[in-house]
Amino acid sequence: MLHISKESVRSLVPAFLDDETLVAVLEALNRAYRAGDPWVSDAEYDHVWRAELEDRNPEHPFLHRVEPEPQELFSGPLVHHSQRMLSTDKAYDSDKLSRFFARCEKASVQLGWAEKPMYQVQAKLDGLSGRLYPGRVLATRGDDGRHGRNISHALERGLTIIGGVEEGAGEIVVVEDYFQSVLAPKGYEHPRNFMVGFCGADNPSADHREAAAAGVAHFVAYRTLPAPTFTAEWLLAEIDTIFAEITGACPYRTDGIVISAMGTRLRDYMGATDHHHRWQIAFKKNIEGVRAVATSVVLQTGRTGVVTPVVHIEPVQLPGATVRKASGHNAAKLEEDGIGPGAVLRIVRSGEVIPTIVGVEEPSAHPVAFTHCPSCGTELVTDGRFRRCPATNTCPAQASGGIHYFFQTLYTAKGFGKKICAALAAAEKSIPAILQMQAEDFVAIGISPGVAANLADAIATAKQTPVPAARFVAALGIPHVGEASAAKLLSVFGSIPALIDEAEPNRIASIPEFGEITGSAIAEYIEEHRAELQEMLAAGIPLATTTQSTGPLAGEVLVFTGTFSRPRPELEALAREAGATVLSSVSRKTTRLFVGEKPGETKVRKAEQLGIPQATEADFPL
Repeated sequence: MLHISKESVRSLVPAFLDDETLVAVLEALNRAYRAGDPWVSDAEYDHVWRAELEDRNPEHPFLHRVEPEPQELFSGPLVHHSQRMLSTDKAYDSDKLSRFFARCEKASVQLGWAEKPMYQVQAKLDGLSGRLYPGRVLATRGDDGRHGRNISHALERGLTIIGGVEEGAGEIVVVEDYFQSVLAPKGYEHPRNFMVGFCGADNPSADHREAAAAGVAHFVAYRTLPAPTFTAEWLLAEIDTIFAEITGACPYRTDGIVISAMGTRLRDYMGATDHHHRWQIAFKKNIEGVRAVATSVVLQTGRTGVVTPVVHIEPVQLPGATVRKASGHNAAKLEEDGIGPGAVLRIVRSGEVIPTIVGVEEPSAHPVAFTHCPSCGTELVTDGRFRRCPATNTCPAQASGGIHYFFQTLYTAKGFGKKICAALAAAEKSIPAILQMQAEDFVAIGISPGVAANLADAIATAKQTPVPAARFVAALGIPHVGEASAAKLLSVFGSIPALIDEAEPNRIASIPEFGEITGSAIAEYIEEHRAELQEMLAAGIPLATTTQSTGPLAGEVLVFTGTFSRPRPELEALAREAGATVLSSVSRKTTRLFVGEKPGETKVRKAEQLGIPQATEADFPL
């Protein structure tokens, strides 16, 4: 594996890296960002490094999970979050912003709304994400957004809670004027770096103590930020002015604005992915562009049938590298902008690596046409802004991609790279069949004896290594289902066989963060592929045992309010481990409300209105 450092990244070209190395670089860049020492700009990370992986493999697990928090940053006890803390989808241009608004408006029509949604806009703080709980318990976002590290000691050190809130998600930041006048001259490169040290160091430095004494180290709950509301039309027309006004009035370092559709019903309906809420997007400013001329467009079919373009360009010399291709986004984008051989493009100059297209100065006289699958020749169908190959059972690229995704996600069988998976697909081997293959079977389809022996050993290892049930479900390739979403599905259905046999749109939609659109898509896929999924389940991969679905609180939907003898996050974690779903607000789905001292009046009143039973800590069975 290539040694990855802040210096070596500057000389790397993502297009020339294999998948494993590319993901390793992305993970290193994310660790550096979370630690407060970003190696590249946000735009370069999104447009160059992340875009390269999206072009090659849009379904790669890295792209569909919350970016992890480096484990070594904080050492406090784990705190299980009452609500999962997700990342935010990003837009750098009005094109993606328009599509976001269109999705929200389509959802509002499906809900029967007569009026279009309104949107609230807030500054996107560039700090350390965390969540505050009653009793002054503060935790980081954590590795997957489900559980973080307890950093309540930061409050004892002088971290100020802005607005007097007692609970809620927010950002840990330092006042920007103080950072520029006091900390930057001392060599601190970024406010986040300073606050990571403030919260993570065993012993605070003199600079940390001085910032605390000055009252400039803050926890800012998102709901306390100014949030003016706008229509989609006004936002698109005045985005630059709105961006400047909101970020300019913020006393902290920002890296954009956050736009959220308003309305609890709409948000519940749209739901979330494993990575972000579908009703929310961050808008960021783009970085400068340079000119390049397109020479050709190469089309690639992924495992879901979506055909993605890669635009080859005349060599562009950047410091330390010559780049020859750029991200092509999607079919609709290329067709709308007239991209093809001879097009003069405006590309993002993201340091010294591969660019991505952000505009077209002169369209091509012969723009690319998306008509047939480059893998199997089947006529493509339109799916929103994408073109998709409908030959799900016969397209070699989809078969190969599905095999590669399964083993990549399963993670217990090594060696199944793209070339091996392509050979298996060409031999028309299904995943259950592959899991029964011996070394001689691999040799029979043209794989060398040495590699064949390794693959047979890898399968044997996979059959002896239990994997979490949620990871196995994620590996099945069901749309919208990563490992985190799979865990939620299993918490409701109880087992993989039950999920496969009983998946129904409304039942899935009722699960927090799914929504009706996602519920329908998942149920439809399972119904169409039920026999195939059952065959994969019976193929011999052992599942790790879990008692969660049969725990003493299995099937319960609980809400806690007030102060208890034990920290509330601890009670919530115990409830989850015992099989319960824990939510932060009362709804018709709630089965019991546990009430401590000084409970929230709103939660108690709503429980009384809905006839939901109330209980005390003495009734808690753990």
